[in-house]
Order: sequence, then C-alpha cells, then structure tokens
Amino acid sequence: MTGPFHTHEPSAEFKAHLEWQLETAMRRESRLAEPVTSAPLAGLRRFGTAALVLIALAVGGAAGIASERVQDAKTRDHLIESAKVEQSLQKTRLDLAKAELQDAQRRFEVGAGGREVLAEAQRRVVAAESELRRLEVDEREIQQTSAAPRNELNAPVVNGTDFVRERLRLELAAAERDLATAETAANQVRARFDMGVANNAERLRADVDRTLARNRLQQVQMRLEMRQKFVNDKLSAEQLAEQVRRAELTLESDLVRQQLAAAKARLDSLRALVEIGTMQPLDAKRAEVELLELEMKFKLLQQKLSALKKDE
Repeated sequence: MTGPFHTHEPSAEFKAHLEWQLETAMRRESRLAEPVTSAPLAGLRRFGTAALVLIALAVGGAAGIASERVQDAKTRDHLIESAKVEQSLQKTRLDLAKAELQDAQRRFEVGAGGREVLAEAQRRVVAAESELRRLEVDEREIQQTSAAPRNELNAPVVNGTDFVRERLRLELAAAERDLATAETAANQVRARFDMGVANNAERLRADVDRTLARNRLQQVQMRLEMRQKFVNDKLSAEQLAEQVRRAELTLESDLVRQQLAAAKARLDSLRALVEIGTMQPLDAKRAEVELLELEMKFKLLQQKLSALKKDE
C-alpha cells in the first residue's frame, strides 16, 4: 500500500499515449490551418491545446488516486472482516474457558478437584480475555491504516496512537498475572513439601515454572522500555535491534542458569532415590541428558554474548 504522501503521477504508458495524441492533433491543425492566421487566434489555439494537456494529466492523476483509494478500501474491508471472524472465534474460546472454570470451581468446592486445576482454569480465562482485547486493538489499527497490524518495536506510531505499546501493555498485564499464579503455586508446593506431602521433584518443577514466568515478565518489560526509547527518538532502528538482541540473550542466559541449578538439584535427588531403590536408573539418565543439554545451551548463549561485545 502506498503512503499518504505518495506522488500520484500518470503512468509512462499514459504519458506516451497523450504525447502521441498531442502530436497528431498539432499535425492535423497545421494541415487544416488557414493561410493567414492572426496572432491572437494562433495564441488561443496553442493555449487551448496546452489546457487540454493539463486537463488530461489531471484526469489521469485523479484516476490513479481514485483507483488507489478503492484498493485501500477493499484491503481494509477484507482485513476488518478477517479480524471480526477472529474475534468471534476468540469469544467462543472465552465462553468455553469460562464454562470450564465453573466446572473446576464446582469440583473444587466438593473436594473432587485440586487447587492447581482451578488455578489453571482461571489462568485460561484471563488469557482468553487478554487475547480478545488484543484482537480489538488490531482491528482499530486496521481501521486507521488499511493494512495488517504491525507489532515490530520499530513500527511507526499511527495518528498519535501507539498500537505496539497497547499490545505490549496487555502482554505485561498477562505476564504479571502468570507470575503471581506461579508464585502462589510454588509457595503452596513448598508448604506441602515441608509437611511431607509433596516430593522434591514437585517442588523443583514449581520453582522452574515460577522462574519461567518471571523471565517472561522481564522480556515484556524490556520490550516496553525499548519501544519507548525508539518512539522518543533515543534509538535508531539499528540501535534498537542491537540492544534488543543483547537484552534477549542476557535474559535467556539468566533463565538457563537458573534452570541449570534446578536440573542439578533434580539429578542429585533422583540419584539418591536410585540408590535406595525407589527410582529407576533410567530416570536419572534422562535427567543427566537434560542437564547436558542445558549446559550446552548456556555455553552457546555465553558465546553469542561475547561475540556481541566484541562487535561493539
């Protein structure tokens, strides 16, 4: 789609055809002209010919503008229709999530369902609501741009509205809720572990879930900060890409470091269980492989970070 400041010029084919018509008309005028033509009359004829040229050019340019506007309207209508279909599907998903939440609530109240199942049902409802709001933001952007929504951090602000920031704010709210849920679950598992009704593997798994949720929140916070810097002209597109890459690698490296610590603790726990015969050696072997994979991933991330520092 062309931008609002695009110069609407007639095509090369249109210009060539117009020149041919003009030359033909001038030759015809020369052949049919009277032997003696007064200067004022000749001037009027030349003026009339020039006026015809200007009118033809204007008509050609206007036709190009009108054609583009029609195309923009068709594109916008198609995108809006698709967005509304998506919203309709998401509303159905939201209704289903709410029904599942009601079922989980009833089961929990009569002791037939656990607190974790209820918490997961609540999380799905919140996630579905957040996704519906995001789709509504997308539709508003389509209305204003007649183009598909852009979510890159270097996307332009549209008529004073920062749609990228609006979507990031929705992501941030969802990430904050997920972290709160993960922290509550981890605290509950730890309490059960302290009472002897939860094993160490459950405790470690809950800790990893909390770490993942915290990392997701930090990722969104970082993207919001970078977006604001770009909008405020504090970063060029190239600087933005470089800083985002470095921040993402740093956050991922921190995450893998924490996952490594949890994997090592899990492996030690499994080895102890294998020694007393309550766990199969194969389970410990799987944990060893997972640990090796994390160690390799962490090493690769460190190499990438070092390469970025050398390029500075």
